[in-house]
Amino acid sequence: MLDDSRLRFFSVLVEEGSFTRAARRLGVSQPAVSQSISDLEKQLGVKLFERTRQHVALTREGETFRSYASEILKWYDAAGAMFALDGKATIHRPVSVRCPAFIAEAVIPELLSDSLGITADTFTVRTVPDGEAPPSGGDITLFMAPRKETLEIEEASTLAGTVEAAAASRDASAEPSFAPLSIWRPYEKYLGADYLSRVSLSSDSPSAAIRAAARVPGMVCIVPHLSLRGSTLTIIPHPMPRLQQDMHIRFGERLDRTDLAAVLKRKLLSIIT
Repeated sequence: MLDDSRLRFFSVLVEEGSFTRAARRLGVSQPAVSQSISDLEKQLGVKLFERTRQHVALTREGETFRSYASEILKWYDAAGAMFALDGKATIHRPVSVRCPAFIAEAVIPELLSDSLGITADTFTVRTVPDGEAPPSGGDITLFMAPRKETLEIEEASTLAGTVEAAAASRDASAEPSFAPLSIWRPYEKYLGADYLSRVSLSSDSPSAAIRAAARVPGMVCIVPHLSLRGSTLTIIPHPMPRLQQDMHIRFGERLDRTDLAAVLKRKLLSIIT
């Protein structure tokens, strides 16, 4: 198993480009840094640095390892933020999450499932109706808002990514412009009259809209594409830019600017994209 301290020595040496400066920054002796890097190279079986008297530079293998080391250290730091006795968030103080029902259904399980060894009592999730931004408060707030080309500074700081709308049907030849529709209710206000006149089911649950399309031949559901993961329906290429929604994540004082916040925001982006 890769040792945390060796990875940190490696990371600081990469940034400083000198054993002397790295040792000074780490508060250890230069031989300690040198020995740590030698041990790491021996463990990996590759040479990580080209060394000169005044400078060190990453080898090709070192460049590759750098991305792994950076990611591993981020997870170490995040785990420390979650579980350390003096951390901002611990298993003794559950993290409260507020979000609309759609996010709780389609995003939260994946966001929290494999992150930091999370257990059932680590997070508490409270939902609000879809289409509403949860009130301030709590440790993590997730919400969706209509896509905006320009954002205020505060809005931009909470933006995690954009969620596309998708049309899907059990019939790959179905045409959203003519077929009967089952839709996610928050989309109603953005659909034109031609679409609304063909809505057979409007539901707060994307899953319900998907199930309807799976049962009714020729019916098309219009839901956030995230909801279609694992579905047997066929996604129909059909542009729906007016239905794009921005997903935001906002952290309370306990988590703001912590490693855990950075990890969760990065994880959320990977889910959306």
